[in-house]
Amino acid sequence: MLADQQTKDSCRGNKGSTSRKMAPAALEMNRVMEGVNLISTDFEESDTESEHELDFDPNLEMLWTENGIPRPAFHFTSNSGVQVNILKDVWQIFEYFSDDNLMDIIVRETNRYASQYISSNKDKLKSNSQAKKWFDSNEIRTHIGLLILHSICPKPESKMYFSRQESIGTPFFSKVIGERRFDLLLKFLLFVNNSSINPYINPKIDQSFPVLDLLKKSICQLMYQNKTAIDKSLITWIGRLAWKQYIPSKRRNRFGMKMFTLCESRSDYMYNILVYTGADTENKALYINEPLLRG
Repeated sequence: MLADQQTKDSCRGNKGSTSRKMAPAALEMNRVMEGVNLISTDFEESDTESEHELDFDPNLEMLWTENGIPRPAFHFTSNSGVQVNILKDVWQIFEYFSDDNLMDIIVRETNRYASQYISSNKDKLKSNSQAKKWFDSNEIRTHIGLLILHSICPKPESKMYFSRQESIGTPFFSKVIGERRFDLLLKFLLFVNNSSINPYINPKIDQSFPVLDLLKKSICQLMYQNKTAIDKSLITWIGRLAWKQYIPSKRRNRFGMKMFTLCESRSDYMYNILVYTGADTENKALYINEPLLRG
């Protein structure tokens, strides 16, 4: 019994000495674990904060405040302001953007498409069909102007603009162009030859790319300014479109075509645009913004 008691005492002594030897290591381990717990707690708090930041209420108004150190302005060497003769009225402004180069493309491709339609439907068309009449540049300019008026005075159907009823009609349209002629132009209006489209430039907007490129050049050459900003805009579109965007932060129209625009800071004059057509837009950005980079 005495031997057993001595054995137990010796074991207790060994355990006590072992715990005393492991105490520094255990304390160090506790410090490490406390640090890990603190780090994990910080991550949890940051994740919670980021989740709150992602919660967006479209009904709240955003207020911009000045914060941070102002960046130095880029050195601007060109002469700012309007670079062409002062345009006195709306017609001169419209003629500037719809110049002869642009109209030649639209007239050529529109009449080409109309000729192809006539060739494939000879038996169905009458001898005096208006589709056989050539579309000139003045007629196309008139048609584009009436399309702009559509957005100012919207109606459910295009034929209502040519109605003879005083309650819904718009007599100005009938004085400028006939309803049948207007519908034919709307049907044959084309900007590019379908047989010579380059699919490697921008396949999703290839039907309007030549006209869009000319318009951007005219826009860039009209006015230079040293204070510009990049903005994002949404053109309303409710029809079928593969790259139509939905932006919930917009108050009125949340569906449409998204574009990145380079604008003058004070007047909001748009210098250049980049149409966002999906994930592959980044690969085409350099080509589309090439006139801006050269300027």
